Amino acid sequence: MTVRTPFDDLPTQRAAPRLPAPPARRRSRPAVFVSVLLLLAAVSAYLVTVIALRLDRLFLPGNELSVPAPLRAVPGLASEPTAPVPLERITILVLGLDRRPSEGKEPTRSDTMFVLTLDPATKRAGVLSIPRDLWVEIPDGRGGFFEDRINTAYRYGGLNNYPGGAMQAARDVVEHNFPQIHIDYEVVIDFASFIKIIDALGGIDVYVTEGFRYLEPVSVDDRNGVLPEFKPGWEHMTGERALYYARFRDGPDGDLGRIRRQQQVMLAVAQRAVSLDAFSRAPELWSRFRDAVETDIPSYRIPGLALLAKQIGLERVVLRSLGEVTRETITAGGADVLVADPEDIARVVNELFYDPALRAEAATVEVQNGTARGGLAKATARLLVQHGLTPEAVTVAATTPPPQEETVILTYRPRPYTAQRIAEWLGLPAARIRPATRTAPDGPDIVVVLGRDARPPQIVAPGAALR
Repeated sequence: MTVRTPFDDLPTQRAAPRLPAPPARRRSRPAVFVSVLLLLAAVSAYLVTVIALRLDRLFLPGNELSVPAPLRAVPGLASEPTAPVPLERITILVLGLDRRPSEGKEPTRSDTMFVLTLDPATKRAGVLSIPRDLWVEIPDGRGGFFEDRINTAYRYGGLNNYPGGAMQAARDVVEHNFPQIHIDYEVVIDFASFIKIIDALGGIDVYVTEGFRYLEPVSVDDRNGVLPEFKPGWEHMTGERALYYARFRDGPDGDLGRIRRQQQVMLAVAQRAVSLDAFSRAPELWSRFRDAVETDIPSYRIPGLALLAKQIGLERVVLRSLGEVTRETITAGGADVLVADPEDIARVVNELFYDPALRAEAATVEVQNGTARGGLAKATARLLVQHGLTPEAVTVAATTPPPQEETVILTYRPRPYTAQRIAEWLGLPAARIRPATRTAPDGPDIVVVLGRDARPPQIVAPGAALR
């Protein structure tokens, strides 16, 4: 019996090299997705099981993943239950930390942040990269907020007794600034673990498309600074060399080149992992990987996630970056940061983290201001977009209705789920949803009429104070 996996479609590593193209909008980046799955697998005893999906001796009865007999000697495998494929969307926050050995386990800033989402209903997946310099509101753990770069949240949470610690602080900053996203699990990896994983695989083969040399000494151990140099052509890289290659950002293409090199390394890791004799190396791989990452994903959930990945397939994976819609600015303190308009942020995020029920109803919504407060309708419309409605579906009425005491949601066509969600976002009881007393053949499906009781929308706009 031959079981195909997403790894089967990866190109062979020694294929003729092609220059990497700049990241394009809406284009799939399967290398990122595959590597994230490998990373998730590495945190549990099921790492080898995930890799072994490619081998003939693995059986997949129904929607469950069985543990083959040769792997039962690996600590933790024999006693763990199998897990079915998730039935609802799973979203995982992945953080890469620039933590040096001299810092021990002291919380540090996150160097890389992205969100992986798997949707079993549509059999699609997406990866959203979040620039580390994005200026956002950061929850302080006491009900308040302060503004800073998003990559400071993890460190802040670890140093300031944040409820739930550093990982919870990172989760909260994402969910607060991007209301469409709900984080189910987190994965944290530092550079030392990155090196450890690649070395455990015996190194990786990477084709260097353009040579470069560091201009300032760098190190991974805070002691022996080096000036790494890379020449065009194939190179078998150790974990340390791969890290230097992936992190270089001083070339003419800056962060864009860095992203391309990171994707090369991710693909090389995936290709190397699936080429291993997983059965014979199971105990060794488990002993090396078990402490490489920090995560709150239960071990028993990994098989279901791996099987879901197989069902999704690489052609249905999309990578987006908020860097597409950000722009540079300078804070009052002179720091270079990134900001973005809420509508642009929502447009990118909604492509990956949309609510299927909202999309199915495809409701059009008009917001009317029945108060004397200027700008209230526009602010409310922005709030609805930030929570998941598309910008094209929400409009602000050109005319002003008669003064209203209570805010109401009038439904001209049956869009019950959308109306219910709008009521929740505006803090209204379900009784405020009412059928319209007249028809509007060419008008919106739902009209929100704001009354004097309408509360000013709390819109989270990354970098709003700097624009």
